[in-house]
Amino acid sequence: KTNKTMAPASDRKIYRRKRELVQEDNDINQDENSRMIRSVCDKVEHGKDILTERLGSRSDHGRALLMGLLDCVVRSLCPHTQQVQREAYRPINDDLKYESLTSADSMMRQMGLTLGSSEEYFRLFARCGVEPKHWVQFCEAFLWAMETHSPYANETDKDDFAKPKSERAFSNFVATHVAKQGIETLCKLRSDLRQPLYHVCVR
Repeated sequence: KTNKTMAPASDRKIYRRKRELVQEDNDINQDENSRMIRSVCDKVEHGKDILTERLGSRSDHGRALLMGLLDCVVRSLCPHTQQVQREAYRPINDDLKYESLTSADSMMRQMGLTLGSSEEYFRLFARCGVEPKHWVQFCEAFLWAMETHSPYANETDKDDFAKPKSERAFSNFVATHVAKQGIETLCKLRSDLRQPLYHVCVR
């Protein structure tokens, strides 16, 4: 037989209070996150989000621009596997390029895109003034969207969502292949604009 000794009532009360405080902190953090998400969603719905402000007259095509960019980047990870067999899996930019051949008002023509490559998308966002801090915010939004709006996520995806953000495969993808590329493109554009030749040509 083993003698089980219970902790004194005062210790149990302290332990219980600590648990209550931890739970209160978690509830506060969840409420704060919920308020932030609602605030961001309200801004998007009313056209007051950062991306809409930066794109200006191009904001009507904001969703198509982001989807086109992400589609390009994802497909560039394993180009040798892009043997499309079903129409539903066709690259978004193939449809956009076809539209540009048949319509003078196509999105690609209005945006000044010709190839529909990720490099073109990044240059467009850079010219619109999308800054490094905006790409960092895009990473956060992308991870939130993947975690909360992926009804067909498999077990591997769900396991990835459960990891800290810094260790997720999705985090590595969006940071390395989207945000980093967008920031580098902006830095290159700023460097080009500082060249003397540019100022001579403009004048």
